[in-house]
Order: sequence, then C-alpha cells, then structure tokens
Amino acid sequence: MKKVLAFMLILCLALGVFAGCGGQNQETTDNGGEQAAEDNVLRLMWDAQMGTDTIFESPWRDLQCLYPYMVFDSLFSYEADGTIVYKLAESHTVSADGLVYTFTIRDGVTWSDGEPLTAEDIAFTFWGVLADPYSSYKSGFTYIEGAQEVVDNGSETLSGVSVEGNVVTVKLSSPYSMFVSSVAKMYILPEHLLGEVPAEELSTTESYWKKPVGCGAYVIDEVSFPDYCTLVRNENYWGPAAGIEKVLLTSYATGGNDAATNAMIAGELDFAYGREMDNIETATSISTMNPDVKVLEMTSNYQRQILFNCVESADGKLNPDMQKTEVRQAINMLIDKQAIAEIYGTNAAPLTTHLNPDSPMYNTEIPVFERDVEGAKALLEEAGFDFDRTVRIAYYYTDQTSIDVIDLIVQNLAEGGIKAESFLLSGDLAQLIYVDRNYDMIFCGEAADDPGQMYFYLLGVGGYFDDIIVDKEVREEMFNRLIDEYNATTDFEAQKVIAWQLQENGVELCAVAPVVTINKLAMYNTARLEVPEEIFEIDWSTRDWRFEDWKLK
Repeated sequence: MKKVLAFMLILCLALGVFAGCGGQNQETTDNGGEQAAEDNVLRLMWDAQMGTDTIFESPWRDLQCLYPYMVFDSLFSYEADGTIVYKLAESHTVSADGLVYTFTIRDGVTWSDGEPLTAEDIAFTFWGVLADPYSSYKSGFTYIEGAQEVVDNGSETLSGVSVEGNVVTVKLSSPYSMFVSSVAKMYILPEHLLGEVPAEELSTTESYWKKPVGCGAYVIDEVSFPDYCTLVRNENYWGPAAGIEKVLLTSYATGGNDAATNAMIAGELDFAYGREMDNIETATSISTMNPDVKVLEMTSNYQRQILFNCVESADGKLNPDMQKTEVRQAINMLIDKQAIAEIYGTNAAPLTTHLNPDSPMYNTEIPVFERDVEGAKALLEEAGFDFDRTVRIAYYYTDQTSIDVIDLIVQNLAEGGIKAESFLLSGDLAQLIYVDRNYDMIFCGEAADDPGQMYFYLLGVGGYFDDIIVDKEVREEMFNRLIDEYNATTDFEAQKVIAWQLQENGVELCAVAPVVTINKLAMYNTARLEVPEEIFEIDWSTRDWRFEDWKLK
C-alpha cells in the first residue's frame, strides 16, 4: 500500500496536478489563495479533533495544529534543557511539603480585545479545565483541593485556588511531582468572556469560539469555515514580537492525508506535523520528492493502544466478554505488534508495557512481548468466550497506514477464532469515544510526560478512561495508590521501583493493551522557512515555540 502511495505521489508531481490528486483545498477560496501566494505569509495546516466546520477548537480539548500555541499563552513553558521560560507568570514558588504553589502574574498583559489579563483569569482557567466535560488535560489538576467537587458535583468554585492581587495560590490535597509540568500545558482563557458560560458549553459556545480572543503572539484575523483562517502578529503582545507577520492555516480535511502530503511536496506548506504526518515512509517520500523539505524525528512517549470498553455503550450492544481479564489478555496476545510497528516504519517499536523500551524506568524483568496464537486460544476457551459474537473495533485515524493496521488487527483476531469488524468514528470524537462508546475496542493514541502520568491517564481512577474500563476499586489499589506514592517523591530510584510495579499491574489487568510507540515527526520547507530546530527536543505541549525566531526567507 505504501509503495502504491509513493508511486502516486511521484506521478502527481511529474504531471503537476497536485490540485487534482489532493481534492479540495489545493484550490482554496479566493482570499485564501491570494494570501498563500504572498511571500510574507507562513503557511500551515489547520487541523482539529472536532473538525473545522463551525468553530475553533479549545486548547483545553486538543492541540492538533499550531493555532492554539499561537493565539493563546500559558503561565510558562520549557526550553529543551528543562529550563522554565516564564510567560504569563513572572515567577512561581513551591512550599517545602509540595502542597502549596504560588504564581505571580505578569503585569501589563492584555487580551486581543484590549481587556487586561488578571489573576482572576488564571483562577478561572484552573476551574474551567476541571469543569469542562470535554477537557482532555484535567487529570494533572485533580490534586488541587476541591477538584473532585468541581468534576463530580459541578461546583462553581475551586476551593484550592485563591487570588490576592496579582498572585494566584494553589493548594494541593496531596503532593504531585508533575504539577508544574501540568500547569505548563494549561492555556489561559478569558473569564470576562467565558465566566458566565455554563460548564458544559465552555468548549462549544459559538459566541466565543467563532473567533476566540487570546493573549498569545498572534490574533485571529479572517475566518472562512471550514477551509482556512488567517492570523496576524499581535502588536500588543507582552513578549518578543513574532518573527513572521501573517499566518495562513488551511484545512485539508476533505482531501485527507494525500492532500496535505501533496501540498508539502509542492511547496504549498511551510511546516507540518501531527497525526497526518507521523508516518516515516510518507515523510521520507515527501523529502525525496521535494529536497527542500527537512524531516525532524523526535524521541517520543507517544503510543497507539487498544482500549477495551468494559462498562456500557449507548446502543446497549456492548460485548460482555470484554469484562473478562483472560479475554483482554488473549486479544493482546493475538496482536502482531512487530508487524504493526513495521507498517508504521522505522520510527515505531512494539510495546510490552505502556513505557517506551528506551525509558530509564522501563521494567526489564517483564518478558518482552511475543505473539502467541495458541496461548490466546486456550485463554479464550478457558474464559468461555462467545466465538459466535462479532467484536466491534472503532478507530478514528484516517491515514492509510492506520487503516492497514486496523485491517491487520482484524486478521490477527480471526486467526484466534474471533470474528471482528472495524469502523471509522467520524464527527464529535469526544462524544463518540467517551459518551456514546458504541464499540467493544477502540484503537487510539496517548502520550504522557512520565510513568506516573501515563498510568494515571490510562488506568487510574480519575483518568481519561475512568468510565470505560474495569472496576474502579480494583484500579484504585493497583494504580492510584502507587501513583500517589510516585507523585509524592522526587527521588528517581524510589520512583523507578514504583514504575516497575505499575507496569507489572498494567500487564496483568490489561484494560488497555499497548501496541506500538511512535516517535514524533515534523517537517519544514528550508527554502522558505527558518525555525530553531532545538525546540523540537522537548514535548510538544510544554514546549517554548519561540515564534520570535521563526523567519521566512
């Protein structure tokens, strides 16, 4: 399949018909096309988990393209060497017991509508990230006093956060060693525009998200849903001015991965990253056909996995066999992870636990995963698995590589006697994945900063999949107790011992089956763009993007 794709790309290049191969968006609307032709415009992809049809995506919900990093700002970010770069905060302190954090907010910052940024905006954001049902980044803030009252009971106040002047004080109920890193991922939103919005509409209210107000290096200029939007340099930005005056973000949703790939080859995009561009063979093909494109590969803790729905589905058709540990273990044993890693290419590796084998905290005593069809069949028989019932596998990646992987997983299960069917989720993914849950298994992705965070996200009570996977009391003992111990210490060796136990428990419970880890890719057109490459040595969500150092040639 990949060889066919590479051939088609070469053919398209030779014939000069990228618009025809890519479908929509290679001939943008008139104004978008004119701006793309300007030499002083940075040309990027516009991508969002929920699509670009009617509103912009909240940075609390997902970060699929550069728009949120450009329009909004955080309290601080990180350099590649781990140095904190203060942004909306000018300093912070942590108490000796690790329970009290104070953030002194920078003076003189204004929102793009002219209103001043206040400490109350920061307090509102701490509350909003927890209150918003669509927020994907709330787990790191559940350690704040009063967090569960907000998450579980809809409290309109967060008792652990207080404001005095330009200082925000945050009190935790228990130490959390990754709290500062979590705060670095938190993009601040304006209370004066969202403070009266119901919690369930914080990510969806059109009055704000049609053209959101931020305090980042850029402001939104023109919007043409669902095709493109333009940004211009924020002349009132508190920090160093962005190096490039204008930005055009174009959606390639209709043409899909081929359209974006063709645009990169044709020199119509200056920079690209994300789920559509993380295939190493596609990236290599692009750089081969356009030598000006440079591919950057970054070691990542990102993984693809199988999540088992063990609780319920809106359509009432959930397969009850997913509740059986032996069935989940058997399905994991049937998956040919090595073959899947080879499909993704040289930037992927098969997984045994939820940690990259290159991690210093990887448990080397756990036997490396080996596919075992006969062993899986025996487990299924022992568990009384219903071989007459079809297992439903959902996925939401639209690139051909992921489709090939899904097809292989269906084939893998068939070799163990399991009938399976796959289907693409399309639309509001948050609703489909977390609320409707009309699937038995879903192929999805996850990333985290460290082992404690990863296992909390995936398996902890209060994590992302809390209402989807097995018994909370069991997970409280197997994961949350250990995660609390992990977060309460900064001693590496003590954390490593706990990380090893978390990995053992994860393999045993198998509520989420790790499949492959994939190093992240980014690419840019060196003929048009200069970027500080060292920024790509650190995680995307906490990175200081240093837009002041981005230059067009």
